[in-house]
Amino acid sequence: MFSIAIYAVFWVVTALACPLVNNTTPTPLTQVWWKPASAYASDLPHSNRYRDMFFNDILESVVNKLTSQCCLDGQGSSIARGCRKLSFQHLECRTLMAVTMTADGWTVVTPSDDSRIVYVSSSQGNDANSGLSAQTPVASIEAGKALLRSGYADHLLFKRGDTWTDQNFGAPVDGRNADEPTLIGTYGTGDRPVFLTDPSSNFISTGAGASYFYVIGLDLSPNNRAADGSDGGQGVKITGTGSDILIEDCRLEGYFGSITVQGYGGEGNEVVNVYLRRNAILNSWGNSPITGFFSNYSTDVVIEENFFDHNGWHPTKDNPDIFSHNIYLSNEVHSSTVVGNIFSRGSSMGTKFKVDSGTHIVKDNLYVRNPAQAQYGDGPDDVIEGSIFQIEDNVYLEGGSSEGFTNSDGLGVSISDIEGGYFKNNIIANRVNAQKIPYALSINTDNEGAGVNNFEVDSNVIYRWGGPVVFQRVPQLSAMTFSNNTLVDPNGVKHMLHPLPAGDDSYSLSNNQYYSTASDSGGWFKELGQTEVTTADYLANYEPTANFEKPSFIDPTRTSLSYAAKLGFTNYEQLVGAWAGQSQGTWNADLTAHALNEYIREGFQADEVGLTPLPAPSEPSSSSFVPTPSFAPSATWKSFVDSATVYTVSHPEITSSVQSQVEQSEVVQSQGEPMEEDEVSYLQLDDEVSEIEDLPEASLLNTQTSTQQQQQVDIQALDQVMAGLEESLLR
Repeated sequence: MFSIAIYAVFWVVTALACPLVNNTTPTPLTQVWWKPASAYASDLPHSNRYRDMFFNDILESVVNKLTSQCCLDGQGSSIARGCRKLSFQHLECRTLMAVTMTADGWTVVTPSDDSRIVYVSSSQGNDANSGLSAQTPVASIEAGKALLRSGYADHLLFKRGDTWTDQNFGAPVDGRNADEPTLIGTYGTGDRPVFLTDPSSNFISTGAGASYFYVIGLDLSPNNRAADGSDGGQGVKITGTGSDILIEDCRLEGYFGSITVQGYGGEGNEVVNVYLRRNAILNSWGNSPITGFFSNYSTDVVIEENFFDHNGWHPTKDNPDIFSHNIYLSNEVHSSTVVGNIFSRGSSMGTKFKVDSGTHIVKDNLYVRNPAQAQYGDGPDDVIEGSIFQIEDNVYLEGGSSEGFTNSDGLGVSISDIEGGYFKNNIIANRVNAQKIPYALSINTDNEGAGVNNFEVDSNVIYRWGGPVVFQRVPQLSAMTFSNNTLVDPNGVKHMLHPLPAGDDSYSLSNNQYYSTASDSGGWFKELGQTEVTTADYLANYEPTANFEKPSFIDPTRTSLSYAAKLGFTNYEQLVGAWAGQSQGTWNADLTAHALNEYIREGFQADEVGLTPLPAPSEPSSSSFVPTPSFAPSATWKSFVDSATVYTVSHPEITSSVQSQVEQSEVVQSQGEPMEEDEVSYLQLDDEVSEIEDLPEASLLNTQTSTQQQQQVDIQALDQVMAGLEESLLR
C-alpha cells in the first residue's frame, strides 16, 4: 500500500507540475502509460526483484511524464524554453523494461531495440544459415549460441516440437541487466523443444558465474545414463558470482542433480536473485547426496509453483538415503521465498533448509508422501543469528511413505536453531507409514545451536499423525508461544504433546485443543518424553486454558488419492503424471498446490452440527478439465514407472503401504461403518493472504484557471513536496 500511495502522490504532483512550469494542458492521465498495481499483486510478496521493478516503473514513468509533457521539445536530454527545472534530477529517456509478467503469471521477455534474435531448428535448420529469422534457422545448439553476444539482450529460440541429442549448451551468456537479460527460449507451436543431453557433462554449466540469464520452456533429460549412475551430468549447474538467473516452465528429469546454483562464498561472492518458477523437476538420482535443486552461498532465492517428485533415488538403480532430498538450501543462503510448490516422494525430505541469516518465507506448499516432510533451520552455529522463518498455509500430507528412505521416522516438521518468526495455519495430517514413532512437529536444537527464539506456533491442525509435538534439547529456547492449535489423534496413540517441565518460562502454552481416543490414564501428554501427565494434571500445572473436548471436522480423511479421484484419476501415479505435465500451454489451476491444499482445508472446516452427513466432494473449478495427462511420458519417466514394480518385489521391506491403507479405508467407508473418530472440528483457518488493490482511475485535473499569483504559491509548495518525496525515496 505504501507503493500505491507513493505512486498516487507522484501522479498528482506530475499533473499539477506540468501546467505550472510550461503553461500547457496535461494529457489525460488515462492516456499516459503506466502499470497498474494489480499487475504486481502476485509478485510483491514473493521477491525483492519485483518490488524493485515496481519502483523503477514508478520513477521512470513519472520522469517520462515530466520530461515529455513539461518540456516543449519532449526530450529528456534538455529543457526547452519556458520549462522550469524541478528540484530533482530526472532519469535519462529509455525504453520501457523488457521483463514483464502476464496476468496468469508467466514471464515475458520483450526484445530490446538492439536485441539479436537467433532461431534454431533441428528439423528445418542448417548451420550455414544466418539464424536470424524463423525461415533461416541454424540447426545446432553450438551454432546458435555462437551468435549470442555477452552483455546484450539477445534471444536464442529453439523450435517447439524439435529434438536435439547429445548436445549441451555449456557456459551461460550474460545479458545486459535485470530488465534486458539473455533469453534461452522457444518459438513456434506445440510441445517444448526436447534436449536429450550428453550425460557426461552438465547441459548448462559454468564455474565463472552468470548474470541476467533466463531459460524458459525447455524439456531436458540425459541421454542413456550409465546404469550405475556414475555419469554425473546435471541439467543446470551455475557456480560463481552472479545475479538474476531465471528458470521457468522447464522440465528436467533423470539427472544426477537437476539444478545447482551456488556462489563461491564470502561477501561479494554470491549468486543474487535466483528464480525457479513453474518447472517440473523429476527423478534425480546417482551417488548420494542428490537433490532436485541445491543452492548455497546465494541471496534472494525464489522457488515458486514448481513440481518436485522422486528426487534423490531410483527404483532399481539407486536406493534412497537420508542425505538426498527434493530441495536443499544449505549453509549461507541469505533469504529465500518458497511458495506454492508440490514436494512429492523425495528420497528423505521434501525440503531441507539449513540456511543462514535473512528472512525465509515458506507459504502454501504441498508436501505429500515424503518419508520426512520438512526441516527448517539448523544452520551453522556461528552464522545462524538473524535467521527468520515465516511458515504458513502449508499442507503436510501422508508423511512417512515407504516409497523413499524406509528408516525415516515419519517426521512431519522440524524447527531448530532460528532467531524468530512463526509457524501458523498449517495442516499436518494422515501419516501413512513409519518405522518408528514419528514426531508431528519437533521444536529442538543442538546443545551448541542458537536455539529457537521469538517464535510463534499458532492455529495449526495436527491430525492422525501417530506421533507427538515435542519440545526437546532446547536449552536456548526463549520467547516462544504455542497457542490456538488443534491436536487430534483418532487412532488412540498416546502422548500428543511432550511439554517442557511445568512452570518453564521459556515458552507459553495457551488455548490449544487436544483430543485422543487413547485412555487418559495412559497420558495424553509426556513431559520431555519421560513422565506421563494426565489431562487433569496438565490443565492444572501446564496449560490452564487447554480444551479437551472432542471436535468435529467436516471430512478430515481427505487425501491426495481422494483428490485424484475427484479429477478422474484412479491412482497416485496418474496424479503425478498430470502434475509433471503442467506447462504454460497446458496449465490447469486444479493441478496446483493451492488447489489441493484448499481441498484439504475444506475438509478441516468445522462441522457445527456434528451430525451432518459428510458432503460429496465438490467438482473441480475447471469444468472443462479432462482427467487424462496431456503429455506423452518420456522414456525416462516410463522406466521409473515400469521399474517401480520390480523394485518393490525385490525389496519387500520397503513395499509401499500407501495404496493398501487407503483402499482399506475406502472399504470401511463403503461398508457404512461409523466414522465418529474421524469427524472432528476446529476453528476454520483464516486466510491471511495480503491483497493489493488496484489504483483508482485518476480524475482529470484542470489547472488552466490558476492565476499567476497562485502559480507562484503552488510552485513553492510543489518544491517542498518534491524535496520531501526525494528525501523519503533516498532514505
